[in-house]
Amino acid sequence: MEAYLTQLGKRQLFTDQEFFSGCILLSKMVGKRDITILLAKLFAEQIVLAKVANINQVNQVSLPTNIPDLIFSYLNEINRYLGEKKFSDTMVHQDAETVGWECLKLRYKPGTTKIKDTLIFLSTVNDKEAELRLKYLEEKLHLIQTVGAATEEIKFNLNPVAKYLAGLYLVEIYGKDEDKWLDFLLGAKTQHLQPEISGFFLAVRDCYLVKIPEA
Repeated sequence: MEAYLTQLGKRQLFTDQEFFSGCILLSKMVGKRDITILLAKLFAEQIVLAKVANINQVNQVSLPTNIPDLIFSYLNEINRYLGEKKFSDTMVHQDAETVGWECLKLRYKPGTTKIKDTLIFLSTVNDKEAELRLKYLEEKLHLIQTVGAATEEIKFNLNPVAKYLAGLYLVEIYGKDEDKWLDFLLGAKTQHLQPEISGFFLAVRDCYLVKIPEA
């Protein structure tokens, strides 16, 4: 964290007490699990934004207190720079969640998905709108990229972000429906990839605990 803030030229914005308070907040957020460098980087950027907005102290009220909200804050931030022509944050969240799940649903770990299949799930009014929204994620936000010789598949650029977005999608559609969750868990057992998919299931757990009241 300190090295990254120093590289950004922002370490001097924080007193030692403020810096360690931020580290403690991040530690509470991730609990006992390992943390990826990406999540630490995203959090560092958030405390810089909070500090700039409130120059006297790190305003913890405005900081995300859990990883799903940290992911949303990241999406909001990259979307904010597009100015008046940007899509709404809500639309970006929904579309990113949908694409995230499409990229994970086959094997419960980040992979590729067919563009034509993804467009079906993004379609609301017409196919043209779905294409524009998918291009927005790729060309404006750089969340995804087209891959393959036939350029007919997409994948997420950042795997940890894809895992949490997919988890948020599942929580949105499954809610408190126990039967759907049991089917989902039983499906995972057939993969025989428990070590490889454990990161995704931790992400799903995080999203459920944060988004479901009295979970």
